Amino acid sequence: MPPRPCGSLPQTVTISFSYHRHACSSGKRYSMPIITIQQGPQPVERKRELVQRITEAMVEAYGLPPESVQVWIHEVPADSWGKAGQLTCDK
Repeated sequence: MPPRPCGSLPQTVTISFSYHRHACSSGKRYSMPIITIQQGPQPVERKRELVQRITEAMVEAYGLPPESVQVWIHEVPADSWGKAGQLTCDK
């Protein structure tokens, strides 16, 4: 199989999240999740949909206000990460 051109989309998406406690103006405390996604470059329309769906899922699953959910997307080009001793774009 010929190597993929550098800059093509990696096959892996990593999602992690952490919680930070936050007090709103009423004094009620709630968790503020930060969801971090590491992936290959994607079109902005796809990222908008991803952020919307992740936010909706966190609101539904944890009963959090949507404004408390943060989604950070880190795009990593195929020539900037590797596996098993090779750049992803060289596989």
